[in-house]
Amino acid sequence: MKYLRVEGNEFLFNVAKDPRERANLRERQPEVFARLQADWEAWEKGVLPQKPGAQGHRHPGEALADHIGRVNPKR
Repeated sequence: MKYLRVEGNEFLFNVAKDPRERANLRERQPEVFARLQADWEAWEKGVLPQKPGAQGHRHPGEALADHIGRVNPKR
């Protein structure tokens, strides 16, 4: 199972049965969703804050925004 939070939207996927992550199981499996959400929030509390302007990869988020249904902002 995979918990994912993107731009305030939350998802639960069964990546073994749904490798393309098309079916959001959040409503159908609320106990699993709540457990993974709590685990993520506990983990996230221990992560250092991101430095302003830092990027972990070559593609900034706005360049990949179309993959999550967001419209790329105008520069």
